[in-house]
Amino acid sequence: MRTSSAFRGAPGAAIATTLLFAACAALHSVPPLRTDKVLFWRVRGPETVNSEAYLLGSVHVGRADRPLVLDQRLAEAFAAATELWVEVDPRNLDPAHILATMQLYGTLAPKQSITSLLTPETTELLQRYLDERGGRMENVHAKPWLLSMGIISAEQARIGIRPELGVDRWFIDHAGDKRVAGIETLDSQILAIDALPDELQDLMLRQTLINLKRLDETTESILSSWERGDEATMTHLMLADAAHPEFEPLTDKVIFERNEEMARSLEWTLRTRGTRFVVVGVGHVIGDRGIPAILARHGYSVSPVALSGAPTESTMPAASTPPLQAPDEGAAGSGLAERIRCICQKVCEDHKDKYTGEHPVVDGLPACGCKEEGAVVLQFQVKECD
Repeated sequence: MRTSSAFRGAPGAAIATTLLFAACAALHSVPPLRTDKVLFWRVRGPETVNSEAYLLGSVHVGRADRPLVLDQRLAEAFAAATELWVEVDPRNLDPAHILATMQLYGTLAPKQSITSLLTPETTELLQRYLDERGGRMENVHAKPWLLSMGIISAEQARIGIRPELGVDRWFIDHAGDKRVAGIETLDSQILAIDALPDELQDLMLRQTLINLKRLDETTESILSSWERGDEATMTHLMLADAAHPEFEPLTDKVIFERNEEMARSLEWTLRTRGTRFVVVGVGHVIGDRGIPAILARHGYSVSPVALSGAPTESTMPAASTPPLQAPDEGAAGSGLAERIRCICQKVCEDHKDKYTGEHPVVDGLPACGCKEEGAVVLQFQVKECD
């Protein structure tokens, strides 16, 4: 299946990866992804309310050749919960909503050039990347923050790292009859990033381009430290930049401020009776500004759960996502669905092709089906469809 754009845009769930920590693993044969030492807490609600929450720090990407092996106590806690809470409301993972949200917030203004928002250093790095990938600067229509995420997503896809195989998605796909809810929405996450000033977006893109060569190494380190429950290493890998004045505003906005908001949301859920299973990116649970530390400071009983070290009876395969069909007007809203059809039709026309009405997944990303192309991943261009 062919794709045609200088870069691919990332789905909205990619922000829930704490932006840049999710990367790529090596292509050699690797063991299953174990969960017998991961960071896992039990949070008890007020004494007057019979409520509790189990809080798991997760990784938001995965590989088909690393199936998840669920620890027995982790499986028991998940089975006992009546609700599953994840970072992003799964209803906002509809491909039509993702495309419309990215289109709304992530594209440059008409006739605006990406280079007008970048420093010479970042521009040079981006040009080098595009040259290596056969891209052209004039075809880039994404803002720097979205371009950064798109580059990471594209490089992940090149070696088989996919967001729909992440740990959080596994729990969503295996929730059964549990109520599944989001602590945040896709829109709130996007707005938090889109509100970053130009200089921080430039910094975000520059660091992405500089660190691309270490993507494999960084991901292996994150996955192995996650499996070991090694909070110190994960803190170093994900939050070390927070100590530098240049990066502090970026880390505050995309991690620490969201930690405070998510902790407040969890406090609200703990005011009502019941057991919840909560899965958020591991970057949100580590350190003294992580969610467990915040809840403890607010007077809640927060205790690590000692896992059994024993896997469940069978290895549970990594979740997989089937090809996505055309947006359902009843679910997405007729206006939104019509806008997506319009956008996709124009994308296909740009490639002198015919829109099929389908929305397949290409490298884990929603795409517009075009008759001859097979599938054209949406370029984030402004389309007059309103």
